[in-house]
Amino acid sequence: MGETVFNHLESADHVDAEIGARISAGEPDRGLTGNVTYEFRTAGKRLFQRGVVAHVTVDENGGTSDPRVFATGDATLPSKGMEEIPRQIADSLGPDKIQFQSKAIKVSDGSVTLEDGRIILGKQIVVATPEPVLQDLLDIKTVNRSVGESCLYYSTDWVPPFKEPFLLLNGDGYGPVNNIAFPSMIAKEYAPAGKTLIAVVVVDDQFIKRTDLEGEVRSQCREWFGDIVNKWEHLRTYQIEHALPDQSPPTQNPYLLPKPISENIRICGEYQSLPGLQWALMSGHMTGKNITKTV
Repeated sequence: MGETVFNHLESADHVDAEIGARISAGEPDRGLTGNVTYEFRTAGKRLFQRGVVAHVTVDENGGTSDPRVFATGDATLPSKGMEEIPRQIADSLGPDKIQFQSKAIKVSDGSVTLEDGRIILGKQIVVATPEPVLQDLLDIKTVNRSVGESCLYYSTDWVPPFKEPFLLLNGDGYGPVNNIAFPSMIAKEYAPAGKTLIAVVVVDDQFIKRTDLEGEVRSQCREWFGDIVNKWEHLRTYQIEHALPDQSPPTQNPYLLPKPISENIRICGEYQSLPGLQWALMSGHMTGKNITKTV
């Protein structure tokens, strides 16, 4: 497995081959210096951009985020699922502050119209929705587009041949798989005892909507892990059409909030910031602080 992982992380073999070729040609072995170091770092950065950054930004080239962001804190996963994040926020507000099953269909200055005909009045209205929903609510058009991703979940008795909860990146440069995670290695609550939950992410547009996507993913995973993949139980495939807004450069400064739509309507979210849960939360936090200064 160790050799397989490094084969698919591409950079280690690339450097070994480069050093070996130079020694065979009579060139001095400079170790990891000079061009070899540069090429190793470049290969590693390219792999990181294609894998980790591409997963977060849903940009297969991963070219819009600063890798230093990923080094400033730990990646975490709520043991009871991502739903716990909005649940904790809701619990801090109280049950009488939130209306469920109440779809908004229009936002105007000072009012929100619900699908059942009710109108809710408010001095300040914050629209924190995906951009396609925002366009419908405010009856505006933007030039931004959404990008999608697919996530395939598998259950298996198989145990990965490593103890740390690694995120495996595709260094092959081909195939549908962008990265593979093992959520149950982070939080045991994600799978029954004796089972492993596997999440495979696909971000490349040419693969996402293919009818044979599951078979293509399983085939590539089989190259990495062997025939044991045939026994993985496919639980479900989630195809998320509007996973994130397109983040092609130049991107917005996440520390600057977008201008309010009007005196009474503000917007917040990733589509005018950088992609990632932390930026979405920060956008909402900054918007809330600004509102407290005006009311």
